[in-house]
Amino acid sequence: MDKIIYGAAAILMIVAIAYGGSWLYQFLLELFKKAA
Repeated sequence: MDKIIYGAAAILMIVAIAYGGSWLYQFLLELFKKAA
């Protein structure tokens, strides 16, 4: 289950970087910190 969440977070992070959305990157970073 953890691998699925980690994989999804990695994909979302790649998408965020691809779109250049720094605010989205920060948002995902906060989510990752809460999940970790």
